[in-house]
Amino acid sequence: MLKKSSNAISQITRRDVNNYLNRLSQQHYRESQYVQKVLSGLIIEFLGDC
Repeated sequence: MLKKSSNAISQITRRDVNNYLNRLSQQHYRESQYVQKVLSGLIIEFLGDC
């Protein structure tokens, strides 16, 4: 009984960790895309001023 419950707990925590990591990577991807947009906009403005 104890072994079964601890196994279930480890499965739950593993799934939660995977979900958390997926969320983190998606959020990081969106943020990096935003940073790239801002940087490219700044570079275009800078080149336009030259």
